[in-house]
Amino acid sequence: MTKYLLLLLLAAAAYVAVLVSGTKAEERSKAMQAKLESDFKALPSFPRATKVGESTGRKSGHGIFGASYSTSATLPEIRAYYDSILLPRGWHLAYEKPLREWGKDLGGYSINYKRDDFTVSLQYAGQRAQHGWDYALTLSWGLH
Repeated sequence: MTKYLLLLLLAAAAYVAVLVSGTKAEERSKAMQAKLESDFKALPSFPRATKVGESTGRKSGHGIFGASYSTSATLPEIRAYYDSILLPRGWHLAYEKPLREWGKDLGGYSINYKRDDFTVSLQYAGQRAQHGWDYALTLSWGLH
């Protein structure tokens, strides 16, 4: 009977530890998401752009917040603007790459900046894309 009681107590302690750990992870995830949204909203938008959509998502361990914009500006103009905003704030260029959609080159391009555990992604839809937006800017943590 004593072994059974000891096993039951150990199982209960393990269960409580898992619950506490899950609760702490959820609290951290909520706090990180709030920081993402705050930091994103502190970034000035490209002056010649109109916001057409906003997106957010969070799971334990990662999150994302961003917006899509319509503009007549070119990728070099948009990039130069965000370089002038992000680089002085401690962001560095992590990588960039052309994008293809279903094997087609529509002129899309992705530019990614890193700072600590965060990533800013600038995605240009491309001159031939017809998505209802021209570029998207997202801020994420735990994804890259």
